[in-house]
Amino acid sequence: MPEYSYGEGEYLKEIQKYVDGTYGEHYVAKDIQVVDIWESLGSLESTARDTAIKYLCRYGKKNGKNRKDLYKAIHYIMLMMYADDAASVDDEFQYNMFDSKPAKPIEDFLDAYDKVNFYDTHSGK
Repeated sequence: MPEYSYGEGEYLKEIQKYVDGTYGEHYVAKDIQVVDIWESLGSLESTARDTAIKYLCRYGKKNGKNRKDLYKAIHYIMLMMYADDAASVDDEFQYNMFDSKPAKPIEDFLDAYDKVNFYDTHSGK
């Protein structure tokens, strides 16, 4: 690992810890996260971008310079990267839809939606 001059190694550890902690928080059904629904709808990249912008704009305004807003923005930027990589793979195989992994059908999400009691994972309500 390189010797970082500006604390990047520690920041990467903090970001890793934050992202690890988000798993299990955002499920709307047993194995489905809201991000899965955005991906199924084809809006993951734009939604992740817009949400990253939201958290960057909020930084310093809500609860002061709340580092968690920066972690959230970085996490959504990572989701943008994932969506971009997934789109590149899809573009590669667009000539034959059967060569690429199919997205989860929206019907699966709608079935799960009907079975879930929704609550805000951040406030517990």
